[in-house]
Amino acid sequence: MKASDFIAEYLHAQGVGQVFEVAGGVIAHLLDSMDRLGRPRLVSVHHEQAAAFAADAVGRLTGVPGVAMASSGPGAINLLTGVGGAHFDSSPAVFLTGQVNRSEQKGARAVRQLGFQETDIAAMAGPVTKAALRLRAAGDLPDMLEEAFRLALSGRPGPVLLDIPMDLQRADIARKPRRLARPAPAPSRVPPLDGLLAALAKARRPLLLVGGGVRSARAADAFRGLVGALGVPVVHSLMAMDLLPDGHPLRVGLI
Repeated sequence: MKASDFIAEYLHAQGVGQVFEVAGGVIAHLLDSMDRLGRPRLVSVHHEQAAAFAADAVGRLTGVPGVAMASSGPGAINLLTGVGGAHFDSSPAVFLTGQVNRSEQKGARAVRQLGFQETDIAAMAGPVTKAALRLRAAGDLPDMLEEAFRLALSGRPGPVLLDIPMDLQRADIARKPRRLARPAPAPSRVPPLDGLLAALAKARRPLLLVGGGVRSARAADAFRGLVGALGVPVVHSLMAMDLLPDGHPLRVGLI
């Protein structure tokens, strides 16, 4: 199977319904595979930053990592604001960037750039991702894709970037895509619910402070039910603004 076809099929197997992108030369194989196979659906936007923010939104609303794709150089760099947003807001996302052919990469040469728009996007993205991975051999692609999705979803969710040289996009992959098992939720750091209820029962002026972890845990409905049962007023962080409706009688506001 052609590597770009493998990537398209792998994304589909993980439940990725759309990939947000701006077309570019070094992602031509990826674009062709997704368009020809019809999955995932390509969503062309006007700027890579918009693609990154869209991937962030999909990840935080669905729990399935959002995916955005960009060409090398300025295209990949334009993703970084949205990548940083996903990192700080704990949104699961996978960002795929095209890279120049391995034969065009500068390596140890004392030049700033050899291939057209060659840029070390992995080094730039490292501080605002859970991992920024460079694909160096075609045989590593299946495991590296699985690692990207596993990292994006495990523990505290966040973005992972995978940089793929153009020559490896057209390589042959022997394996077939498989659906990645969802990682187990991170161990809870809060006391058991019985302990929380007992503490609330003793409180003279109880107040709940709710944060973005409720959304990350896909527990918004359960939280609303708990608030209704307890009748305790709620303040929220910036990341939990939408957990209670604006006019809810127990919503005090932003802390």
